[in-house]
Amino acid sequence: MAFAPVSPLSVLWRGHGLRCLLQEEDVPPEFSLIVQNGPPRTAPAQRSMPRGRPPMRGGDARVNAQQAPRTGGPAAAGRPAQAKSREKTPPRTAPSAAAPSLPPLTPQEDWPALWRERLNATRRGRVAWTYARLGQDLLGEKTEGLDDRRAFIGRLLRDMNHPAGTHTFWPVCLPVEGAMTPAPEIFWSGIALLGARFVMVFGEDAVPPLGLPAPLPVFQQAMWRGVLISTFPGVDTLLRDEANYTAMLSMVREKLRRFAR
Repeated sequence: MAFAPVSPLSVLWRGHGLRCLLQEEDVPPEFSLIVQNGPPRTAPAQRSMPRGRPPMRGGDARVNAQQAPRTGGPAAAGRPAQAKSREKTPPRTAPSAAAPSLPPLTPQEDWPALWRERLNATRRGRVAWTYARLGQDLLGEKTEGLDDRRAFIGRLLRDMNHPAGTHTFWPVCLPVEGAMTPAPEIFWSGIALLGARFVMVFGEDAVPPLGLPAPLPVFQQAMWRGVLISTFPGVDTLLRDEANYTAMLSMVREKLRRFAR
C-alpha cells in the first residue's frame, strides 16, 4: 500500500524518510497513518494482535500499523534514538557541598555581667573595630601604649571623615578572673545586636579569638555570619610604619565606601 491519495500528513511522513507501509492484510481506514483525522491514541490499545503471528524482528522491513499511533506523531518518528537515549540517561544532580556548621550564638541573658555592661555602654554602628587589647582600653586599664593607641584611633577616624554613628568598638576579649578571655559566640552576638556589617581587625593576635574556620592573614578579608571581615597590621605596627598606615587607610576608604553612606 502506497501513500494514496497524497495528503499533507503523508508529506510529513515522507519528510522523515517513510516511503510506504507494508501489512499482511488490509488496514481499516481508522488505523491508517495516511488518514488525517485518525482515532485518539488510546484506540490502538483496544485492538489486539492476531494469535499465532510471529514476533517482529529488528531487521524486518514491515511496520506494525496498529502500533504507529503510539509513536506520538511524525516528529517523534524521526528521532526514536534520541528519545530512547533520554529515557535511559539518569538526571544529573549538582554535587552537594556541606555548609560548615556555625556554633550557636549565646543569648544575651546568658552573657557574663561584664559583657552585658559593655554592650549597654556601646553605641550601634555599621563598622566595628576590634584588636586584642581593646577590652582593656575600654575598661580604662593602664596598659603600655594606651595613650598611643587612643591617638592612633583618633587620627584614623579623622582621616576617614565618616559621618557620626558609622563606627563602633567591640572587644574580642574581656577579663575573666584577671585573664583576658575570648568569647567568640558572645562577640558575634554583640556584632549582630550592634547592627555592624563590617569588622576591622587590627593585629594577627586578634584573629584567633574571632573563632573563624580558617586563618585570616593581614590585608585579607572573609565573610562570616553575613559580616565582612578585613584584617590589618596591629596598631603598634601602624604607629611605627607610615607606609603601612597609608596603605591601610586607602584600603579602608575603598572598602567602607558603601558602609559609610
